[in-house]
Amino acid sequence: MSTKSPFPRHRRPYEERPTHNTSVAGRYFITLVTVDQQNLFVSRAAVDALAASWTGLKQHYKGLSLGSFVAMPNHVHGILTILPGGARHARGADQASAAAKAKAMGRSLPRIGLPQILGVFKSETARAVNQMRSTDEAPVWTEIIQDHVILDNRELKALEQHIANNVAGWPDDEYFTP
Repeated sequence: MSTKSPFPRHRRPYEERPTHNTSVAGRYFITLVTVDQQNLFVSRAAVDALAASWTGLKQHYKGLSLGSFVAMPNHVHGILTILPGGARHARGADQASAAAKAKAMGRSLPRIGLPQILGVFKSETARAVNQMRSTDEAPVWTEIIQDHVILDNRELKALEQHIANNVAGWPDDEYFTP
């Protein structure tokens, strides 16, 4: 059984995608891969750190809904939704203060999209994994965020099934490294 995703993903850094706006409301299937596809997430502690950081994203951001998630030895898959109104920092007072300052200067706050949201996830998990490995700031993740905009419930169900089957199909996975 192949566990290759049924949908294409972008493989270029966000800066190179001029028409891709992930700060708008929508559902996204994401894949993050470790540097050199290293099997860094083989211990229960590493997987727990990934899961805690994933669920912790809701503490960082309002306007975000988290769906299915799986941690594999060298990559993760997840589904997240940016709700109507967009993602915003969870600290309301800080957000209101920053918005007032921006408005006074004739500016608006930048929208928060997948790069910012997943940057928090990648930073937290890299810190935790490096602590477990007793390494200082060793790279954990590739810079590329692979994503797919989920357009309808058929795609959502297929991707949820892909995530659910990923562990069983690890030897056939496109990221498998022995």
